[in-house]
Amino acid sequence: MRCAGKTTVGRALATRLGTGFIDTDEVVAQRLGADIIDLFAQGRESEFREAEQAVCIEALGAGCVLALGGGAVTSERVRRALWSVTTIFLDASDQLITSRLQVDSRPSITGLAPAVEAAELSRMRRPWYLDVADFVIHVDGRTVDEVCDEIVGCLQGFDSGES
Repeated sequence: MRCAGKTTVGRALATRLGTGFIDTDEVVAQRLGADIIDLFAQGRESEFREAEQAVCIEALGAGCVLALGGGAVTSERVRRALWSVTTIFLDASDQLITSRLQVDSRPSITGLAPAVEAAELSRMRRPWYLDVADFVIHVDGRTVDEVCDEIVGCLQGFDSGES
């Protein structure tokens, strides 16, 4: 989901695990030579989605922590590939996503108001996220370290909240 903290948590988790990190949105932007927001503004969303799918499939074989773009799950091919790796869904409420969209001054990718965009994208994408997720981590009201602690606990096969 957009603004759920994928990049921030992914970088912190990779550091904690001593492994690499790839943000597929950054790779796609580099390959296409344009910022993602510019690609959407230029009407190049289909080109972006095609590149996103290819980058995600490649990155899934890298053996590191990945932050996939929020819309990557709209690709059936990407969803099938996600079933073969450990996948964590950072679940953020529509309210948290809306506040982050507004605070970060991120432009809309749908042309809708932030609250409407968050609700609409969640309605459309959440079932796909849940379908591919091995673990669902709720991020509202939690620090990056707390989210990483829970993920590490999941990866170790137990709930880190039980000590």
